[in-house]
Amino acid sequence: ADAKDDKQPPSNIDNLNDMLSFVKAALCHGAYAVLCIVIIFVVKTFYVDSKANSETYVGMLIAGVNMTKLYVTILGISVPMLLSLNALITLDTDDDRYWLTYWAVYAIYTFLTIIFEEILFEDTWLWYAIQGSVYVWLYMPGLDGCLVISNTILKPY
Repeated sequence: ADAKDDKQPPSNIDNLNDMLSFVKAALCHGAYAVLCIVIIFVVKTFYVDSKANSETYVGMLIAGVNMTKLYVTILGISVPMLLSLNALITLDTDDDRYWLTYWAVYAIYTFLTIIFEEILFEDTWLWYAIQGSVYVWLYMPGLDGCLVISNTILKPY
């Protein structure tokens, strides 16, 4: 009797819960993408492309290409590095696995961006703004883009 109980197909409630989890995750990822697009559009329109604002100290601090490179480095490397070091201190192995997955996906993404950066984007500021958004998406709690990439693209191969 126990062998039959172990091999029962999932119930409709389990399927419904899985579907609701998928829809919730898709909505969160979509909302993040829309938020990034709006923020990038506003900053680009009012600071990068605006002659008056781009020459001010605040405009250069917010939207200067060199500052944008710095922000992307902080978002993509420094913050995850500190969180990875924190994960190494804990006894839990799940956070270690999570950050190892992040760094694997980060390496693949960085390799691909090196190949396609010059081909796809002439606007350097826009490229770095998109790249920073992707880095945050990869590790932001609740979105965990590195797990999405790992589970859908890397694990099947």
